[in-house]
Amino acid sequence: MFDLVTFVKDRNIHHMFDGHHHCKQGWMQIHCPKPQCAGGTGGYHLGFNLERGNLNCWRCGKITLRELLEYHAPDESLRELFHKYETRGEVKPTQIQSRVRNRVSKISLPEDVGPLLRPHIEYLQKRRFLPSMLYDQWGVRGIGPLGGAAAWSLFIPIYDHNANLVTYQTRSIKKDDGSKYVLCSTEKSIKSPHELLYAEHHIKGDAVVIMEGVIDVWRFGSGAVATFGVSWSELQALRLSHFHRRYVLFDSDRAATHQAYKLAKWLSGFPGITEIITIEESDPGSMSDKSVRKLRKELEIE
Repeated sequence: MFDLVTFVKDRNIHHMFDGHHHCKQGWMQIHCPKPQCAGGTGGYHLGFNLERGNLNCWRCGKITLRELLEYHAPDESLRELFHKYETRGEVKPTQIQSRVRNRVSKISLPEDVGPLLRPHIEYLQKRRFLPSMLYDQWGVRGIGPLGGAAAWSLFIPIYDHNANLVTYQTRSIKKDDGSKYVLCSTEKSIKSPHELLYAEHHIKGDAVVIMEGVIDVWRFGSGAVATFGVSWSELQALRLSHFHRRYVLFDSDRAATHQAYKLAKWLSGFPGITEIITIEESDPGSMSDKSVRKLRKELEIE
């Protein structure tokens, strides 16, 4: 997470914490940089969530961290700013530490997590996956009939870049289940899924293929990461900026294509190569083994 609290203090940027009528608990307020906001005065309309790290102006709406940094530090390198102010978790300045929710120090697994059972195995085999490989390489396990709301799901552990288990996702195998993918809540995670890249700890070289979901990564293999959907966060984009070669491969529908271009544009401001990859299949998760081998060879993915 970007430590915006320290950033504004280092530059003597006017800000306030809760206790002021403009500021809610758990937020820091600063002047909005957009000229159209409040007649150019900006006001204290721009809020920074101290736990999640997102920015929102109650007049202008969502503002990106990049917009804010380019306004306050136009002559400084974004990469250097991110490197200087990046933290390993949520921002907890001393004076407001008690007002920011703590996360757990150990992950509690859902009920009835265990080996892959026959329904899990059949589900994966129908999708051309080898269950034993998913267990060995990705740690995928099954949630059985006693798993409550997560009953008959795949349990998908999520690790940080140091291979520490920090949260998880479940994928229902039941037909007509409205909630197919469910991420562990931030409160029950050591790190929020929205600041992580799935399978980053498997990356060995300077290249990364950026995909939407975990199944896409399983299909492609090591060298790919997932953002857990098309709605990527700037914290995830920051982690991606550290790779020299960045290939964005989202689904081909309109929403995914739009987000892919937004992500590529965000990353293009950093040194290295950023490209959007298109394939014949509409969904990377449905690629054939032959197509995967061909793409890996073209992109020179280790």
